[in-house]
Amino acid sequence: MAAVGDAGVIGTVELVWRSRLDRTAEIGFVFNPDHGGRGLATEAAAALVNWGFTEFGLHRIYGRCHGRNAASARLMARLGMRREAHHVASYLFAGEWADQLVFAILADEWRSRPVAG
Repeated sequence: MAAVGDAGVIGTVELVWRSRLDRTAEIGFVFNPDHGGRGLATEAAAALVNWGFTEFGLHRIYGRCHGRNAASARLMARLGMRREAHHVASYLFAGEWADQLVFAILADEWRSRPVAG
């Protein structure tokens, strides 16, 4: 995703199939924090979640983030995702054990969420 002007690429979002049988995918995103506060990450991630549910008939989309990544946790909450898990010291990050948060939303929840406008 590129911003208007000379900003170049400011972030990326991806949706990865995790189970065809369960119709489940994982959302991932990385954005340059210098471009935060304008809603660009939320807009891009919401478009991808919507695409997954409407075009591919997904049942569930989940996302994961480092336990101390408050910005990513807030983004998933803004998408209407609920925090389902807090895995304590579950993976190595920069040579240290780190916590991981897991968020998810179901297609029915996505369709019935209040939409700001």
